Amino acid sequence: MTKSPEANPKNLLSLVRNAYSGKLVIPDFQRSFIWDRSDIEEFLSSLLHGYFVGTFLALESSSRDSIFSYTFIEGVKECNPELRKPTSSRGSVDMLLDGQQRLTSLFYAIYSPNIPLKGTKNSFEFYLDLKKIVSNDIDDAIIGISTKNNKQKSEFEAKYDEGLVAPISLVGSQSDFIPWLYAGKGNVWRKEEQQLIMSVHENLSQFMIPVITLPEDTPRSDIVNTFERINRTGVSLSIFDLATAQLYSQEINLRDLWKSFEKNNKNVSNFLDQVSILRVIALINDHEIRRKNLLDAVNLKKEDFENSWQNAVKYICDAYERAKNSYGAFEDKWISSKQQIVALATLLYKASEQSPYLLENIYNKIDTWYWYCTLSQRYDRHYITRVYSDTKRVAKWISGGDIPEWMLQTDFQDMNFKSVQRSSGNTSSLYRGCISILVQQGVRDFLTGQSSVSSKKYEDDHIFCKSIYKNHPFVDSVLNRSLITKGTNQRKGKKCPSDFFKDCLTGHDNNEERLLSTLQTHLISKDAYDALKADDIDRFIDARQRSLGEAAKKLTTVDR
Repeated sequence: MTKSPEANPKNLLSLVRNAYSGKLVIPDFQRSFIWDRSDIEEFLSSLLHGYFVGTFLALESSSRDSIFSYTFIEGVKECNPELRKPTSSRGSVDMLLDGQQRLTSLFYAIYSPNIPLKGTKNSFEFYLDLKKIVSNDIDDAIIGISTKNNKQKSEFEAKYDEGLVAPISLVGSQSDFIPWLYAGKGNVWRKEEQQLIMSVHENLSQFMIPVITLPEDTPRSDIVNTFERINRTGVSLSIFDLATAQLYSQEINLRDLWKSFEKNNKNVSNFLDQVSILRVIALINDHEIRRKNLLDAVNLKKEDFENSWQNAVKYICDAYERAKNSYGAFEDKWISSKQQIVALATLLYKASEQSPYLLENIYNKIDTWYWYCTLSQRYDRHYITRVYSDTKRVAKWISGGDIPEWMLQTDFQDMNFKSVQRSSGNTSSLYRGCISILVQQGVRDFLTGQSSVSSKKYEDDHIFCKSIYKNHPFVDSVLNRSLITKGTNQRKGKKCPSDFFKDCLTGHDNNEERLLSTLQTHLISKDAYDALKADDIDRFIDARQRSLGEAAKKLTTVDR
């Protein structure tokens, strides 16, 4: 008779160490690691809080006679090159059937393998913001930064030297972290602050997770059935799954509602995820949208939920279309961020509750808020906390209250756009916003004077050719880029600007005024045009900096 499974709590960090040493493996038919940066940040935050994060399911196995072929947790081979492949010499191993994404997330954060995360071409390193910890803001205390973002890496290395942040690799080490905190760079904190930091560290270092272990003699058919049930029913349920189960008792079929939304709003559903609608429902009802609050926020009576769902669908679609048609983000890749669409949908709903005689002024305020948040990259990080507080504060402003204080903190005319560059797979909302500003200007083709955007056959590319000016520090700056139709970009090729814009002048019947009119739609002034004719990239960058700053200033001028 088969022995029953046993459930035992095990230290989570010890399981990570077992994965590193090859004692904890996964079946090779498991799907790859698919979590992105925000998923890892959220999971680590849950651990620091000490929240329950589910259970693991493992199978005792002999590396010699395992019924399944298996492999290492993703990243193990990169971090421990002595491990080539699981072999019989390793004796017994535990095979993780459920828990791969969670365990790999923590492994990734601690060992930092050089592996790109989902949706990017870059690997990431994770830090604990100790300032957030001592202010009791654990939800926003985990920060992942791209290893390719040299500026941000330098900033965090400086903060580490000041004892303000600690890499998760250090936080996860009992023997290293405690001396660092009390006798090393971390001793900048007062005693009571160190105690707060230590309590969070202990939540991670002492975190116990229930592990259900199937015995080695479990029949193959039982293991396969168990594994299929896990993947079918979802032991690790998402917020949407939990909300579906919660609302089902009220005869609300959330999955059918989502399917209907997908069918009728394909473009929007391709851009936004299921939880975005739940967050709009919470926000229009003035509820928090943090993960721990969201289920309660959407647990409404049937009639109230259905009305809220309809409103959320309407205004999230309105927000999506407004971003495309009013804010220049005519393709999804130019939309500032998903979280800003959630906030915009909420504000458009709040605007609908106001007198129609006030809407012109209200929409102007919403536009100003949108551009301020885009250009300040307000929702690039910690957006859950900010979206909730911002929508409440901005909603008061559009209904006649005072302007949010944070909207008076930046003068975008003085912003340095030179360092705003498009990085592969990780384009900032600021870069997207700059391109959207060009679209708002009505960018026209350099050669023909026709709209670059209406044809949609455009490329976001360099003005001063990179192959010629590759050593210039700002060759990749947004100030040296614009939207250029594909055919014109091919004509431009590797020409110097002086040669290319001679062609452009010919295309405008040698009428320099007409050419300058086209160039103005790219925020290229007369001074910038003169720099193009002289192949003077420095003068061109400076002139376009002024033009983009003036355009940004105009969009963010506050109507009190």
